[in-house]
Amino acid sequence: MGDNIEVDKLKKILLEYRPEEGNLTLILENIQEKYGYISEEAIKEVATYLELPISQINATIKYNKRLVTKKQANYIITVCLGKNCYKNGARSIIDIIKKELKIGIEQTTQDNKFTLKTQNCLKNCSKGPSVKINDILYSNVTREKMKELIGEYKNKL
Repeated sequence: MGDNIEVDKLKKILLEYRPEEGNLTLILENIQEKYGYISEEAIKEVATYLELPISQINATIKYNKRLVTKKQANYIITVCLGKNCYKNGARSIIDIIKKELKIGIEQTTQDNKFTLKTQNCLKNCSKGPSVKINDILYSNVTREKMKELIGEYKNKL
């Protein structure tokens, strides 16, 4: 397979599930867990296995924000755009990330270390602006704190 996904390993994942439409999300999550993303070729294999149109697989991926079709960076920075976070400066946090990393929203740095994303709510409303880096949630993030976090994560790699 062209996307570094071996057909035999992928088929092994598929065979863990009955070929039923209800297993689609579980299968996609499992593929992403193993490979970090869901390639075009994996989508085709899943569609064949479940006898579903590729458009349905793509719609499921698009609907489920956790699923991705591109290889992700080491660190995914997600800025909350919920009402309280936005009111408390989320836009300026995004601006500092864009400036420091030279990327836009839904973009990845050239070295593949950081991806910038936004989310409607990170469920941390009373402590906004909130930023999540991979699975770690940061509260009351200021421009200065965001610069520090970027520096810390750059040094981890």
